[in-house]
Amino acid sequence: MRKKNTDAFRMRIFRRDDSDGLICVVRAPDGVLDDIQIQCTFETEGITTKPHQFTCSDAITLKPKGKKLSKDILVAIPYDSTQNNKCRDIIVQEKDVNGRLSHHPTNSTWKTFNNYPDMVFVEIQVKTLSTFVVLSQLKQARYTIDNEGGNITLPVDDHQVEVEYPRGTIHRDVEVSLEVESLEENSFTQLCERRTESWGRSLVSVSPLIYTNYAKKPTLKGNFRVRCPLLSIASIGAIRIAGQLQGQSWQDVHASSSNLTLTLKVFKLNLDVHLTNSCF
Repeated sequence: MRKKNTDAFRMRIFRRDDSDGLICVVRAPDGVLDDIQIQCTFETEGITTKPHQFTCSDAITLKPKGKKLSKDILVAIPYDSTQNNKCRDIIVQEKDVNGRLSHHPTNSTWKTFNNYPDMVFVEIQVKTLSTFVVLSQLKQARYTIDNEGGNITLPVDDHQVEVEYPRGTIHRDVEVSLEVESLEENSFTQLCERRTESWGRSLVSVSPLIYTNYAKKPTLKGNFRVRCPLLSIASIGAIRIAGQLQGQSWQDVHASSSNLTLTLKVFKLNLDVHLTNSCF
């Protein structure tokens, strides 16, 4: 929708019964909702999320659910905007009358209204009344890797993470997704304290959390490599790398280092690795 066509839309505000809190803001062209007794309810539970996803709004239901409108309306849902950052994406999921969840496109993930200066909304176009919820998920890169191999890259902070599959590592086409979660300063401090206590040595650097996932189980015929930045670097000392592979306990893994980049050679189906650099 072009903005010039939405300026004259009629606005409806839906509030919670027990407070002044907003459930959502609906804007519609003239006549679209005149003959419809539209209602909006909310629920705080009952939404199933995938790994590294979580809800950052109530699930709202526009009733009568399943009603198809003559024209699109705009629905703005308030959400926790602190989850809209450089490492995470904001998406909207729709739950239809049969309970199936699907992705719903967004017009904006940073919509504001003058009457509510302290609130941020996700705005979507809606043609069929349904249930919607705002989710936060890690940014993703998706590639199809075949026998020829290939690289997957994803920016993090001022650097990038790269997963390299040499030729022959995977024999059949498979979709691989890469997710990266950067650690904030307070998380790094807490990790330093835990690692110092368990290792008896000081931890001086840490990488982002890296996750690789496969659409279907591949047969790996060789090592693949992970290159990732360190948040800081030791001026003196040996390199010790610790990783968590397939949900097992933290363990040392083989790796080499070069400047601010580490290259890991692993032979595991799923990689969930968190690198650390410690002085011995």
